[in-house]
Amino acid sequence: MSVDSRELTVLVHVDCIMNFLPSCCRCPRCRLKSFLVAACLVLGVLGTCLILTVNHTDANVVSSKRAQVGATFGETRSVGSSQATPSERGEEHQGQDPSNTGQSWQMNKTALLQLRQNLKPLQTAKRFVLSQDISAKKRRLPFVFRPKNSLYMKDDMFYTLPKVSPFSGRSLGVCSLVGNGGILTGSKCGEQIDSSDFVIRFNMAPVCPPYLDDIGRRTDMVTTSRDRMRSKFDSLKSHTGREKFVNHLHHQYGQDTYIVSAPFTVKGNIGSLLGIPEVLTSHNSSAVPLFINPSHAGTMLQTWRKLGLKLSDGETNFSSGFYYASVALELCDQVNMYGFWPFPEDREGRPVSYHYYKSVDSGGLNNRWHDMDKEFEKLLEFHNHGVLQLISGNCR
Repeated sequence: MSVDSRELTVLVHVDCIMNFLPSCCRCPRCRLKSFLVAACLVLGVLGTCLILTVNHTDANVVSSKRAQVGATFGETRSVGSSQATPSERGEEHQGQDPSNTGQSWQMNKTALLQLRQNLKPLQTAKRFVLSQDISAKKRRLPFVFRPKNSLYMKDDMFYTLPKVSPFSGRSLGVCSLVGNGGILTGSKCGEQIDSSDFVIRFNMAPVCPPYLDDIGRRTDMVTTSRDRMRSKFDSLKSHTGREKFVNHLHHQYGQDTYIVSAPFTVKGNIGSLLGIPEVLTSHNSSAVPLFINPSHAGTMLQTWRKLGLKLSDGETNFSSGFYYASVALELCDQVNMYGFWPFPEDREGRPVSYHYYKSVDSGGLNNRWHDMDKEFEKLLEFHNHGVLQLISGNCR
């Protein structure tokens, strides 16, 4: 006898729920009255309905948000189907506007300047990264989410900092922020990304074949994190880990790249990140290590909450993508964002991997540290107002 898939789903849920019921409900030989047995069955059915309703609601939330995005960008494809090759997906969208809006995106300089006025107190150009001129008198650094805890900056760390911020008093021109979303796959955006004046990448993502046509080759700034340093470079504890780190940095991005990290988010971040300058010096690397100023990060978090980014309470933080988008909006003449897509499916319901370099992984809306959906909605709002360009389609 064949079982319909929907029936099978119900059976599985009933079986799971019965495992949580008291043993008296599950025992076939118990001497309880028939009404108790019936009550157990009713509990199972009600529990199944509840689980199916919750799952259906979650799916509706994702579908609703995708539909909202589709209404903004139009209903053309963002990436091709899984059956199509990258080249076929690229040919499919030749001549389409890269943002898939159906019309050319136009910058609204008035809206951008107005936003910059709201962000001006942050003094991002001067205070975004730690430098000797802003740390000379007060070397005690608070942690973003534990401000009562702090670290005193000793001389060996202090003199690894730049004397002044490398971003002070300059414009970075047209900036491309290249996220790691699987929405980039088949986009053929590499050439357009490389034509920018300044390219920012995230979390030491690979920049190598077979991804170059979609993600480009240039990198002016790359970020890293404690988790990435631990999983890929052994937290710089071993000789092998340090060698691998330097080789990755030079071969994937180039020797003069800024490498930026945030060691002062929580205390556990310290070790692997503060060791970066020493490793680069010992390998005669010209890459430039920079540390995010925790005071700037904490103030920016408060500022965006006031500007309507409704993040959850507690230790919910920006994703690195949103944080650097905010930085770029102050430092760049124009901001173009690629590879930012938090949904597990594209606008037509086809699966999209969270990272372009992984076929199976998790993240996006399931990330418990970041409100990815709220961030994306804010970025979408900025796109609509001409503040930045959010590119989610094919570039050629």
